[in-house]
Amino acid sequence: METKREAARQAAAEKRERTAAEKQTRAAEQKARAAEKRAQLEEKRAQEAEERDPDRSVVPWLRQLGCGLEDAREAAAYCATMPPEATMEERIRAALRFLSARRRRSATPAGPGRSAGSPVPERVNVPPEIAQPAAAGAAAGASVS
Repeated sequence: METKREAARQAAAEKRERTAAEKQTRAAEQKARAAEKRAQLEEKRAQEAEERDPDRSVVPWLRQLGCGLEDAREAAAYCATMPPEATMEERIRAALRFLSARRRRSATPAGPGRSAGSPVPERVNVPPEIAQPAAAGAAAGASVS
């Protein structure tokens, strides 16, 4: 009987130790998540502050020209690859080229036999009877009278 009690006491002590270790682990994970969240928030605030500064970022200039925030941020990321000695004017011009090139690629319709980047044909050869059916019908109606 005494051995059963001793085994139960030992099992209870082990269980208390496990729960205490689990609590410590959860607390450490919560602290790590909170620290990561704070770091992300600080990084976001720093990015927003930099984006509002017209001396350091092209974002406020592009926003003033009517670009959306995400487009302006993508263009700013593109401009970040430029050499540090580039002037703000050069950066803005590069950002505008980046945005216009991207729009040109996405605005080109892709039809049968054409890829999305291929140019749209100037004119399609259509037989005259198909191209002007209303004019042909009006001419036929005028000759019947």
